[in-house]
Amino acid sequence: MKRILVAILAVIFITSSALAQAVGEKKDANSNAAKPKPAMSKKELERKLTANEKSLWEAFKNKKPEVFNKALTTDGFQIDAMGVTTKADIATAIGRCAIKDYSLSDFKLTTISASAAPLTYKGTQHGSCGGQAVPETVYAATVWVNRGGKWQPLGHRDSVAAK
Repeated sequence: MKRILVAILAVIFITSSALAQAVGEKKDANSNAAKPKPAMSKKELERKLTANEKSLWEAFKNKKPEVFNKALTTDGFQIDAMGVTTKADIATAIGRCAIKDYSLSDFKLTTISASAAPLTYKGTQHGSCGGQAVPETVYAATVWVNRGGKWQPLGHRDSVAAK
């Protein structure tokens, strides 16, 4: 009788241990699938937005307004010495500019929230817009926003550097 009781307890113990392990494995497999994708680190975001900013400058130099039309938010704007311009104005103005060369440096990202981050930097350029020489050195800031999982430039501001 003792042997039967020990055998029954052993079967119960082994069965419950195996069942608990199988449930634990199932829970782990499901929990991995349910974990959200980790957010980008600030450094990764700065690299991404810096690359995006450089691609916009390259599009400006190469007179490709379609790049701006695709990248900017629908309510995108720019503020410079000419005033406040809308997304449509920016695309039109690109055709009136001839940028020979440019360089960008001193990038710094400041995160305001998980979906808004201004990127500041220094730009040096040679060229003209509307027949007038562009300022050689500017300090710039672009406010990037994350809308629907996509980082887009909302607003851009250039300030002419003092000589």
